[in-house]
Amino acid sequence: MPCPVCHSVVHPRYQGRTKGEGHGCQLSFGTFERLLDTPNTSADFIRLVEHLLDLRHEGDLRFVDISSHELGIEEAHYRIQSQEVSQGAMYNRAMNIVR
Repeated sequence: MPCPVCHSVVHPRYQGRTKGEGHGCQLSFGTFERLLDTPNTSADFIRLVEHLLDLRHEGDLRFVDISSHELGIEEAHYRIQSQEVSQGAMYNRAMNIVR
């Protein structure tokens, strides 16, 4: 979708609700990024992203797919949030840390 400010085509960080509307299992992009970037949670969440999206972690917040094409964390977040099972797995893992 086009950015309302610069008009370039981007994926917004918040995509609205997915098929499981109302189940409350969404992580904001900020929370997702923090979990991937915080030393005591990063390893666990990086492995989960790799598993859910069939990606390989390349260091920092970089992932690549099987064809070695880089996938940004915004796109990874979008893909996870748009799949109810993946969304729930990520949310449950985050809630286990918070509790």
